[in-house]
Amino acid sequence: NIAADVEQSQPLEASIPSGQSAQSPERWLLYLMGFTNILVSGSIVGSTLGRLLKIRFGMSIPFWRTSIATASVMGVLSLIRRAVSLFLAPVLGHLTDRVGRRSVLVFGLVVNIIALLCLATQRSFVLISLSSMACSIAYTSISVSLDASIVDMASEHRPGQLVSRYVTFTDLGSACGPLISYLLLSFQVRIEWIYMGGLVFLVAVCILYGLRTTSTSWRASN
Repeated sequence: NIAADVEQSQPLEASIPSGQSAQSPERWLLYLMGFTNILVSGSIVGSTLGRLLKIRFGMSIPFWRTSIATASVMGVLSLIRRAVSLFLAPVLGHLTDRVGRRSVLVFGLVVNIIALLCLATQRSFVLISLSSMACSIAYTSISVSLDASIVDMASEHRPGQLVSRYVTFTDLGSACGPLISYLLLSFQVRIEWIYMGGLVFLVAVCILYGLRTTSTSWRASN
């Protein structure tokens, strides 16, 4: 009983294995991925989609034998994007438990690459609409995978610190997206280059995280 009391009274830091503290590079890369995912796929795309539609189609978009105001189309697309995230999140959460966090993350990254490339290059209203929905699917896939990963870490180490930092980084990404988009557009940066730059940043962060976690797993197995 005395040994059990002593063990329970030990600080949490004592239970964290060496090299696996809350300050480890893997965790900071995970925070950065959360920031980048919502910045690019959620915030930048969401805040510039209306501008993209106006650039490509003007104030109204031809549809069937009539035309619809671009602002109305933007409202509908925003609603659909949110609905896609709402209904897909439970399904993707189930998949992360079945096939693994990394598989869902890679799926989201591939979808994001295709969707952002289409947004940057295509001028078809149908393709742009589908690409914006695909960005929402990609954002939800990556978010669910990252959320599951941070829960895995928090269950073993400092849960309050890990989760609070992760949420802070995602909130920061959500807040920075419209500001970055506005500044770049005010400096006459083409919206296509904004999407491509965000895509490069997202892929680079994902590759860094993948390389780091792979090397860590390799060292642990040897």
